Amino acid sequence: MNGISWALAAPSLALAASFAAALLNGARDMQRRLVCLLLLLSALAAVGAGTTGLLSPAVDTRLPIGLPWLPMHLRLDALAGFFLLVLGLLLGAVALYTLGYLRQLAHRRNPTPLYLFLPLFVTGMQGDD
Repeated sequence: MNGISWALAAPSLALAASFAAALLNGARDMQRRLVCLLLLLSALAAVGAGTTGLLSPAVDTRLPIGLPWLPMHLRLDALAGFFLLVLGLLLGAVALYTLGYLRQLAHRRNPTPLYLFLPLFVTGMQGDD
């Protein structure tokens, strides 16, 4: 996989975690495990994109999504690679910590809003343009 593929996979996996949280509203244990797993995979993809961005020359691509007159541009250079690497490392720690933390929180209150909005927040940090 090239760096752009890793950079696209990271927010896609985080967005999938948010959709999984919405779909598995009743099964809290499975919801917690799947969201944390997808966030951990998103972190690994961000680390892969960051490492590729730091070690290879800059790449640029245009995607046919977005506004009709403004397509989405993706550029992976050393600076973007550095921030993706930092974000991926921190997200990996957050995903592992969240797995245990939300096990205890689920007994006291409904954690579904956190399962929905944490991956959306991560998607916004990993996005571009």
